[in-house]
Amino acid sequence: MQDDTSPDAFISALDLDILRNAFRSSVAEGLIGESHWIQHAKDLVRELTGRVDADETIISKIIGR
Repeated sequence: MQDDTSPDAFISALDLDILRNAFRSSVAEGLIGESHWIQHAKDLVRELTGRVDADETIISKIIGR
């Protein structure tokens, strides 16, 4: 398990943009219901970084809140 100080925990602006686009595509295609948005965003961050716990600020930026 990685900690918050590892280089892999960093999410660049490009990575954030990619995550937002993947999230929006999933929602637009009707694959993810609104009640599952937060968990889906957390899953996307986990897949990208390997971190189990995602920062709530990042999740909010992905979802667009």
